[in-house]
Amino acid sequence: MSRCRRSAAALAGLLGALVLAAGAAPTPANAGSCGQIYGEGILPQEISAGGVSCHTARKLASAVSKVPSFGGCTDVTGDSLIFMPCVRMRFRCATVARLSRTELRIRCGRGASRVRFVLR
Repeated sequence: MSRCRRSAAALAGLLGALVLAAGAAPTPANAGSCGQIYGEGILPQEISAGGVSCHTARKLASAVSKVPSFGGCTDVTGDSLIFMPCVRMRFRCATVARLSRTELRIRCGRGASRVRFVLR
């Protein structure tokens, strides 16, 4: 085998390894910040996902941030935000911490998948 062919074969092997390594890199679905949802009312912010896509995480956060009459788990009493533990999209959601009267840290889990967000 000539020196030129060996170099070409080594280069092809290196490129193949780089392609495989790029495919194994962490994706937003495995460990990512998914931003926030814009609009009016009680909004989920600082959405993060582990083991699910950002699309699923935002959809879940949006669903549980609604009031119970719209199928959600969040309610307002006076000027305090209340979150009732619930199951939506097969995720079990509950309050992790109360940051203030109008801010709650929420965590939803299903098996190894996690979605975390702050309701404001």
